[in-house]
Amino acid sequence: MTRDNLLGEFLQARRARVRPSEAGLAGYGRRRVPGLRRDEIKRFNHPDAGHLSLRRQTLTVAGAEDLVIIVYQPEPGSASADALTRFR
Repeated sequence: MTRDNLLGEFLQARRARVRPSEAGLAGYGRRRVPGLRRDEIKRFNHPDAGHLSLRRQTLTVAGAEDLVIIVYQPEPGSASADALTRFR
């Protein structure tokens, strides 16, 4: 491991140890890269909003590739989007 990318390498190693089914995601057959994909659908059961299907997207911070931002968002117009509008 290089000293300047310890966090990035740690996160990649941890992600590689997780199968999609262990993270509540559907499997799509053989994986080219182990671990979770950068864009996947995550299903939640929120106590107030009910069942939600949100797209998980991992964004790399420009100039700091060892930092990432993870964003969850519903498909526009979906039941999940409608359920989340109650929290505005």
